[in-house]
Amino acid sequence: MTVPKDTLNPNNKPLQSESNTPLLEQIKQAFSPEGTLSLYLLIGFAVLLFSSAIFAAIASDVTGNEPIVRFDLAIESAIHANTNPGLIQGMLVASIAGSQLIVIAAVVFGALLALCRNWRDLLLLVITVGGEELVNILFKNAFNRPRPIFSDPITLATGFSFPSGHAMGSMVFYGLIAYFLMRRSKPLLERILIVLIAALIVSIIGFSRVYLGLHYLSDVLGGYSAGLAWLAFTVSSLGLYRGWRQHRRKRGQSPAVVSSDSSH
Repeated sequence: MTVPKDTLNPNNKPLQSESNTPLLEQIKQAFSPEGTLSLYLLIGFAVLLFSSAIFAAIASDVTGNEPIVRFDLAIESAIHANTNPGLIQGMLVASIAGSQLIVIAAVVFGALLALCRNWRDLLLLVITVGGEELVNILFKNAFNRPRPIFSDPITLATGFSFPSGHAMGSMVFYGLIAYFLMRRSKPLLERILIVLIAALIVSIIGFSRVYLGLHYLSDVLGGYSAGLAWLAFTVSSLGLYRGWRQHRRKRGQSPAVVSSDSSH
C-alpha cells in the first residue's frame, strides 16, 4: 500500500536526511557553540599558538642577549630616573591588584561558584589560576633572569624576573573573569567594553612592575604572552572536552530515540 506523501509530511515541506543536508548548513552546525568543533574553540587554539609564538620569540631574544636586552635597560633606566612620589604610591596599589588581590578574589569567586554548585566553572577557575602559578614558577627557574638592579631602588622583590608573575597572573585571572562575563553577555558592544576594561587593568598592573623597577619591559610582555597562552589552553581544552562528552552523550541516546520512534 502506498502512503500519500502529504500524510508523511503534513507541512508539505521536503524532508532532508543528514546526508542530504546542504554543505553550508553542515558547516554551520559543526561550528555552532554546542558543537565539538566550535568556532570559539578554534579561535582559542589560534590564540594559543599565536601567543606561544610571541612568548618563544621574546624568550629567545632575552636568553640570546639580543638588542631587546639593551632596550630593556634603556627603558628601565629612563623610567627610574623620572619617577614621581605620588605616582609611585599608585603603582604600588596597582601592583597589589596583580598579586594579593587576585588571590583573595579567586578564593571568594571560587566559594561563590561552589555555593551555586557551578562545578564546571569552578574547575576551570582552579586549573587556570592555580596552574598559572606553577607554570610561572617553572618558567622563572628555567630562565633564571635576574631582576633590575639600582643603587637607589624604589622597592625590592625576590625571585627571578622572567616572565613577570604579576603580568602573567593578571592576564590569566582578569582574562578569565572577562571570559565568564562575555559568555553571559550578548550585545557586541558589551563584550568589547568587557575586553577593554580587562585589558586596561592588566596593562596598568604590568606597567606598575616596570615603573617600580621590579621587572624589565620584556618580562612583562613575556608574562602577558605566557598568560594568554595558558588561558587559551585551559579554556579551549576544557571546552573541547565538554563538547566531546556532549557529542558522546548524544550519540549514546540516538539508538534509544530511533527504537522509540520505530515502536509507534
